[in-house]
Amino acid sequence: MPKRTTKGWKLLLEWVDGSMDWVRLTEVKEAYPLQLAEYAVANGIADEPAFKWWAYKALKRKQRLINKVKSKYWKTTHKFGIEIPKSVEQAYEIDRITGTSHWARAIEKEMKNVRVAFEKLEDVSEGQMRTGKIKPGYSYCSTHMIFDIKMDGAFTRKARLVADGHKSKPSTSITYSSVVSRDSVRIALTIASLNSLNISACDIGNAYLNATCREKLWTIAGPEFGSDKGSVMIIARALYGLKSSGAAWRSTLAQTMEMLGYRPTQADPDVWIKRASKEDGSPYYKMMLIYVDDVLHIAEDPEEDMNKLGQEYRLKNSIGPPDRYLGGNIEKVQTQDGSVAWSMSCHDYLNNAVQQIIDELKEKSMSLSHFGTGLRPYPASYRPEIDITPVLDEEQTNRFQQLIGILRWSIELGRVDILTEVSCLSQHLAEPREGHLIAVYKIFKYLSLRLKNSKGRIVLNGKSIFMDYAIFNDFDRKEWLDFYPDAREEVPVKMPEPLRDPVHVLAFVDANLSSNV
Repeated sequence: MPKRTTKGWKLLLEWVDGSMDWVRLTEVKEAYPLQLAEYAVANGIADEPAFKWWAYKALKRKQRLINKVKSKYWKTTHKFGIEIPKSVEQAYEIDRITGTSHWARAIEKEMKNVRVAFEKLEDVSEGQMRTGKIKPGYSYCSTHMIFDIKMDGAFTRKARLVADGHKSKPSTSITYSSVVSRDSVRIALTIASLNSLNISACDIGNAYLNATCREKLWTIAGPEFGSDKGSVMIIARALYGLKSSGAAWRSTLAQTMEMLGYRPTQADPDVWIKRASKEDGSPYYKMMLIYVDDVLHIAEDPEEDMNKLGQEYRLKNSIGPPDRYLGGNIEKVQTQDGSVAWSMSCHDYLNNAVQQIIDELKEKSMSLSHFGTGLRPYPASYRPEIDITPVLDEEQTNRFQQLIGILRWSIELGRVDILTEVSCLSQHLAEPREGHLIAVYKIFKYLSLRLKNSKGRIVLNGKSIFMDYAIFNDFDRKEWLDFYPDAREEVPVKMPEPLRDPVHVLAFVDANLSSNV
C-alpha cells in the first residue's frame, strides 16, 4: 500500500536485484504509468484519492492503443503479395485453394514445439465446461494463432500460437524480462578488443516454453491440436502472450547461469560474469550478455560454456561469432595500425528502412530526389524550432514519429553523424509540422547516398588514446580543489576485483546554448 508523507504519497518498490525503496508516487506514475494503474486496480485501491483521477484514464488510453493495433492487424491481409490468414481455419482454406501446404506445415512445425506447454485434462464434465470451474484456482484463457511471412527470400510461412494474456487478471508481481542495455554491449565489445577475447553468439529456441507457467490457466484446444481439438488443456509452460511469461523465463535462465558459475553485475543485471584464467594463467572475467533469448558470450574459449548452455536448452542457430545483435550488424574490422577490433553498424537495418521509404514515396509518385542533394542531413540554415508550416494531421504525425524512431535506433547502432539533426527534430514529436517531416525525408536522402559508400559504423577499439594534458589550463583544476579538497572517486561497494587491462575513459563535452533561437 502507498503511504502518505509530508512530501506527498510514496510507494514501496522492489527492484530487479531484490532491494527495496520508497519512491515518490509522482515519479513511479511518470516512469511506469500502466503498470501502476494495473497494480492499483488489482489491489482494489484504484478509487483511493492518489489513484482515482488518473488510473482508469491510463487504462482507457491503453485500451485505445490496443484497439488501434488490432485495427491495423485486421486491415493487413497480404504481405509480399501473399495472403496472410487470420485464423487456423482460414490458413487451411488458403492451402486448399492454392493447392499447397505452406501454412499447414508452418502450423505443424509450431505445434511440434509448443505442444509441451499443454497438459490434457481428462474426464471434464459438461457442467464444469459450462461454469468454467475446471480446476480449483484456475481460470479460462483463450489462445489464437498468428501468422507471418519471413523476409528470407523464400517467403517462409511462420505460425505462432499465443495466449490472450491481455484478457487475464493482472499480476501483482514482476511480469517482464529485463534485457541487456546497448551501452553494456558496446562496453563488452570494447573489453573484448582490449583483452584479445573471442566472441560467440547463440539464440535459444522457444525460450519461454522452458519455464513453468506462473499463472493458473486452462484453455480449449483448437483445430491446430488435431485429434485433441475441443479438449480442455492446462497451460503448464510459460506460453507466449501471458503476462508472467517474460519473468518466468528470466528466472529460469538466471538459475541456469548461476549453475554455470556466473553472477549478475550490479550495473546491468543482464551482464553475467565469471572469473576464469587464460592459457597463460592470467585471470580475467568471462561475460555473458542476455537479451531475452539472444546470448552473447565473451571469453578466450567461448564455445566451452556455450556448449554447456546447449545441453540445457535447444539452440536455434549454430554457436559461432555473431554477425548481428540487437538489430545491428557486428563484424571484425582491421584498424589503421593493423590491430583487429569489433564494430557495430546499422547498415542492413537502414538499407531496409530506406528501401521502404523509397517504395512508399513511389506510391505517391515521388522519390527521395525531391528532398535536396543529400550533401547534409538538412540545410544548416534550417531551424526546426521556428518552423511555421502547417501542423501535420494525425496520420502524418504518426508517420513522422515512426521515422524519428527509425533514425534514433540507427543512431544507437552507429549513425552518430545524424545525432544533432535528429535530436532537434525529436523535440517536436508532440506537434510536428510539414517542414519537420520534409526535414526527416532530407535526412533519409542524406543516408541513402552514404549507404552506398560507407557503413557508418562504430569501431570498439581497445587501443589507448594519447592525450596531451598540457593543452588544458591547470588553473581551473586548482580552483576546484579549493571547493572540494577531499574529493575522491566513489567506488561501488560490491565492485568486482579489477582484472586484466584497465579501461581509461576520456569524455569531451561541448555546449551550444545559443543555437536554439
